[in-house]
Amino acid sequence: MEEEILKNAHHALMERCVRPFHSPDELPEDIRRQIATLDPSPKKKRIAALHYGGTFLMKPDARGELEPVNDPSIILEAIGSKGAGDLKDAQIIWIPVYEPLIDSIEARWYHWVSIGNLIRLLYDHFDGFAVLGGTDTMAQMVAALGLMFPRKFGKPIICTGAQASVFQMWSDAMQNLYFCFSAAMHPISGVYLAFNNVLRRAINVRKIKDKGFDAFTGPASTIVGSLDSDGVHVFPHAPPSNPFITSRELIYLPNFRDGIHPIEICPALLGSTIQKSGDNADTQVVLLVSLGAGNMRTKPSFPGEITHIDGMRALIQRGIPVVVGSSMVDGSMQSPYAAGGEVRRADAILRGTCTGAMLEAKIQHCLARAWSVAGDRVDLDEFRRLMETDLIGELSIGY
Repeated sequence: MEEEILKNAHHALMERCVRPFHSPDELPEDIRRQIATLDPSPKKKRIAALHYGGTFLMKPDARGELEPVNDPSIILEAIGSKGAGDLKDAQIIWIPVYEPLIDSIEARWYHWVSIGNLIRLLYDHFDGFAVLGGTDTMAQMVAALGLMFPRKFGKPIICTGAQASVFQMWSDAMQNLYFCFSAAMHPISGVYLAFNNVLRRAINVRKIKDKGFDAFTGPASTIVGSLDSDGVHVFPHAPPSNPFITSRELIYLPNFRDGIHPIEICPALLGSTIQKSGDNADTQVVLLVSLGAGNMRTKPSFPGEITHIDGMRALIQRGIPVVVGSSMVDGSMQSPYAAGGEVRRADAILRGTCTGAMLEAKIQHCLARAWSVAGDRVDLDEFRRLMETDLIGELSIGY
């Protein structure tokens, strides 16, 4: 019982970290004043730049280590000096979401919900939103925002960051920011990542590089725009904006919960490690990141050895949900192999084309929505139903 109390207390403490943004009074006075003086003319696009940290605006501290700084003057002055292109008609208001700003490796679900709360508060005052942060957890953040605003969102939310600080000689920061702000002025709707020269929907995005400027990948079918020397090009199949949707019509689902135990399947992994992963009282869901199309080891090397499938079955028998995802960018759970068939028959939750950060965020989201307050545990049937529901296209997207 003590472990259960500690577990629930942890979630309650996490909830207290969320910035509610119920009222404009929670914003700094200078931000409120800037919003009040915005030009409502359709020709003067109003963009909220929501900054929570990340590499793109970092400076070395006294020890020479990079730390985020809340000084957007160099960026806003550079944008003003351009005086041409899409941004000449932009009204950009820079708003720090969380203070102090964070390195994105510190990002948790309450940071993402705080961003969502601020977007909901400001929805009727802006034409588009630019979310600016770090790249290490950018894929998780864009997935979370997509799940928070699943439909009936009539404006663009464009996310970006940088591989190198704007203060470094070789930096992608300014190009990505120009790209982001320009995309946020286009008449599209939904959540997107604008990075390098690709504008893509926030579905199954993956970070694949630490230094290269083409840091992210994802399904080709999610690409809705591009950037070149002529500017931003949005493709015709991008979902259009809807000016008739107001904040009252928004569907907003800011539900997330920790408790995932991720395990990557590999030849060196013992089946007993999978089996024992459920011994921690904080483990609500075990995520097995499988090899290939949902395959894992089913044959023992000697009599009595616990295989991967044995460990997974033991968890399911204890009432611990097991989600099986793929480690591949174009992963799928439609395994034609006998090993994959064993996984399906073990009653695991198989997540098709939903992989990587998208799958992690979806598990957190479904875990929170399926949480039974009365039973103080996850409702297994509801969790499975939500995981098997195509919430924003994550299960049906093709490569």
